[in-house]
Amino acid sequence: MNYIKAKLLAVSFFVSFISAVFFPESVAAIGITRVQGDVVRINPQASVDVGGLESDDAAFIFAEKQNFTLTRPISVDISQPGSYLSLGFPDNLTPTEIRPGSIVNSFLIHSDPLSPVMPPQPGIPYTGVITFQNPIIGLIVTTDTLCADKGAIDDLLGADGTSYPDCDHTKLRGLEPSSIETETTRDGLSLSGDSRTLVFSFRTREQIDQVRVITVPEPTTIAGIALAGSSLIALRRKQRLNK
Repeated sequence: MNYIKAKLLAVSFFVSFISAVFFPESVAAIGITRVQGDVVRINPQASVDVGGLESDDAAFIFAEKQNFTLTRPISVDISQPGSYLSLGFPDNLTPTEIRPGSIVNSFLIHSDPLSPVMPPQPGIPYTGVITFQNPIIGLIVTTDTLCADKGAIDDLLGADGTSYPDCDHTKLRGLEPSSIETETTRDGLSLSGDSRTLVFSFRTREQIDQVRVITVPEPTTIAGIALAGSSLIALRRKQRLNK
């Protein structure tokens, strides 16, 4: 127990030190009201490719495009409050499409171990809580969706000057489905009822885990998005029943 307390204190000190010294709150906290656990708010970095931003102690989050008007539709994997374990991917996801013309904010959560491990060894654990200023309307969590159209969404929503993973070579970018429900293999996310607080738990091994968070700065935008999301979810459930 003393070891666990010491570890938690060490992680807390590391996160506080990095946030305060290297990433000023006034810049790094855009659109984010609170973080807890193994996560640090940072400014956009030169690279979030494999090996570009590494830590065994903390995951990172930074703001990408803000108040950005979509010029094309984008797909998201999660659009409804609830808890999502990678054991159930993709059947437990709630996909939707955010329409062109929607005004959105984008953020990226990134974890990349300094000391990567290979299966069957358990991955490096990262657990955190992030509360956003505006409601979350979509989470992009799977590699297939993060890399849709060969990563074109990075060009659309990514931070200027940041290098993103090459989707032709990075095969494990998102949260991957797990076939065994154990603490050492599964990833998980929980989105609060008001869609503002995200709890995450990653186990990152030899590559990276990334989640893109889409929030909406104008509440009037939510109605149209929710309608599209409900239609896609209903269609997906109908397809499952017909199998």
